[in-house]
Amino acid sequence: MRRSALRLGTTVALAAAALAVVPPASAADGHRTETIRLTARQVQSRLLDLGAKGVGLGDELVIAEDLYRGGRKIGDHSVVCTYIRIQPGDLQLQCVGTFALPEGQITSQALLHLKDREPPLPPSTSP
Repeated sequence: MRRSALRLGTTVALAAAALAVVPPASAADGHRTETIRLTARQVQSRLLDLGAKGVGLGDELVIAEDLYRGGRKIGDHSVVCTYIRIQPGDLQLQCVGTFALPEGQITSQALLHLKDREPPLPPSTSP
């Protein structure tokens, strides 16, 4: 249940992190390009069940992570993903994230196609 949301959150965060290190198209115009290598540690995540009970279109996955370089915390990352397609074996999320680093922020967006994945179950509210 919660473990499924965390696994999916990790997949989403890793995909967003991969986007952050892709140089912009203007890098070919002589602008400085830098590869940023970071380790992310998820500190919070929540699946927001916004409609009918159970994961459905429009529900959101919210993730917060601390970012580390060389074992030292240097920033944080947040991402919000919206479920846009839910079919057996085909889960799609539209994600928008921000990496807050000492020299500024990097924004990212991604359309994730997670094949052979089932949506996570929302957290149980029963005692």
